[in-house]
Amino acid sequence: MARIVININHLQWVLLRLIERLSWLGCAGAFMLLAALPAYLWMIKPLNSDLAATTQLANQPHKTTPIKTTEADQLNAFLSALPSQTNRASSVQAVMDVAAQEHVLLDDVTYKTDAKQNDAIHHYQVEFTLLASYSEIQHFLSTLLHTLNYVSIDSIVLSREVVQDEVVEARIRLVLHFNQLQSPAS
Repeated sequence: MARIVININHLQWVLLRLIERLSWLGCAGAFMLLAALPAYLWMIKPLNSDLAATTQLANQPHKTTPIKTTEADQLNAFLSALPSQTNRASSVQAVMDVAAQEHVLLDDVTYKTDAKQNDAIHHYQVEFTLLASYSEIQHFLSTLLHTLNYVSIDSIVLSREVVQDEVVEARIRLVLHFNQLQSPAS
């Protein structure tokens, strides 16, 4: 069996000669490489092992049970989630309630119906103006869409007179969707 003998004095001499050949920039770069080694071992290496575990988990076959529904069942489930068109007034009031809850004042409110005779969904447009900051407008719309699942945003027009103003005039058109086929009793 061969024995490896390391002469420490010779190793020190070789390292000193290498350092003398490097400029101060080379020494700084070597120091940075040595300093990055603990960061690699502490952060990057665990991330790679987490990625490998996640990839392995993602590649495993999933056991899913298919839901057997027809298109008519899906359409009926969708339509049943919409409020009846007879609830238009309370639905518009719900929009106003969300505005009051968010401390947003709606101005110049107009209404327009868009219903076709044989359509299952009745569309009701509500257009209004409000003055608020960008974040207040975003928060109001986010709360509105989260609270009332039958409302969609059709258009938003933002304008302001002076660039430095925090207050923005927003002209917003919402569309409220109602189930036109439901009987008034439901």
